[in-house]
Amino acid sequence: MIIVSRLLSTSDAPLRVVAQYAGYSSKFAFAKAFKRQFGTSPGSYRRQHDNPPAPGGVMPGEPRDSEGAAG
Repeated sequence: MIIVSRLLSTSDAPLRVVAQYAGYSSKFAFAKAFKRQFGTSPGSYRRQHDNPPAPGGVMPGEPRDSEGAAG
């Protein structure tokens, strides 16, 4: 869940995509588990910890082009 919290704060990936990455089939189940661990909803966490994405900021497992950038 720590990796997912980092993903929330450094990407603009939709919550549905983040939930799937974390292994949840439902964004609602993910949100409930996230709130249980962090005491806040994923959306609130994202707003409070909003950091710009890293250069070439792609999600883990997302394809990259030959230059190493998202694409």
